[in-house]
Amino acid sequence: MDRRTLLKGMGATCVALAGGGVRAAGVAEARDADPLAGVAVVDAHAHPDGFFGGRRTDRSSTLQSIVALGMAASSFSAVGDRQGRERGLWQPKTMHAVRLQLDAVRDLAAAGKVRLIQRAAEIAVPSPGTPPGAILALEGAHPLGEDPDKVDTLHAQGVRTVTLMHYAMSDLGDCMTCRSCHKGLSPAGRKVVERMQRLGILVDVAHADSKTMRQIVDVMDRPVIDSHTSLCPESDDSRCGRLRTWDDMEHLAKKGGVICTWPLAYTRPTAK
Repeated sequence: MDRRTLLKGMGATCVALAGGGVRAAGVAEARDADPLAGVAVVDAHAHPDGFFGGRRTDRSSTLQSIVALGMAASSFSAVGDRQGRERGLWQPKTMHAVRLQLDAVRDLAAAGKVRLIQRAAEIAVPSPGTPPGAILALEGAHPLGEDPDKVDTLHAQGVRTVTLMHYAMSDLGDCMTCRSCHKGLSPAGRKVVERMQRLGILVDVAHADSKTMRQIVDVMDRPVIDSHTSLCPESDDSRCGRLRTWDDMEHLAKKGGVICTWPLAYTRPTAK
C-alpha cells in the first residue's frame, strides 16, 4: 500500500467519524459507494513525478496516481536547495532554478493535464475528465536570501505555499536537522513571514526546528501548516529528528494550524 492509497483510506475513516457516528469499514454499503464521493482530498506536500529532477520518482506521487485516486489537488513543490555531488552537502538554489521547476508544472497546465490553483475557492472535487488542481509550492526558501521583496516575485509566479526551511542552512531560521544552529527565526525570516501573510501565501513550518516553528506561529495572525511530519515518542525535541513533540503540535494547533502526518515507515525518529 502506498501513501496515497493510505491517505484515501484514512480520509474515509475521518468522514465516517465526522458523520455523527462510527461505522465499520468494509460493510456492504462501503462496497457499493465511494466513501469519499464529494470530498475534496488535497495532498499538502508532494513532488509529483519528481519534476524538479535529481531524485528517484515516488510512484505514489505521480500525476497518474493523482488522477486515479480522484484527488482534488496536490502540492507541486519546487525545491529551493539541492544535494551537492561532493560530500552530500545541501546547497541553495537560485530563483532562476526555482522558476525552471515551476515552469514544468505550468507546462502541464498548458497541456490541460492540471489546473493551476491560485485561491482556496478554486479547489473542488474534479468531475470526470476534469484535470486535478496543482498548487505551486516551494520547499526551502533559501533563494530568497534576506530579501522579502522576492516573496512578491514568487507570488507573481503563482506560488501559494512556501516551506521556509529544508535541509540547507538558511538566512531565515533553523531546520530540524541542523546540528549547530537553533537560534530561531531570524529578523529577515520574520520579514519574509510577514510578507507571505500579507500576500496570502501559506506558511509551511515543515523542517523548521522547535524554536523557529514556535516563533513563526507566534508572529502569524493566520494559521500555518506543518505539511509533513509525525508524532515523536520523545518529549525532548533534540531527539526527534524530523518528528514533532506533542507540545510543539499543540502550540501550532492552538493557533488554528494544521498538521499533516506521515504514515507507517516514515514515523521512526532519528536521534541527533
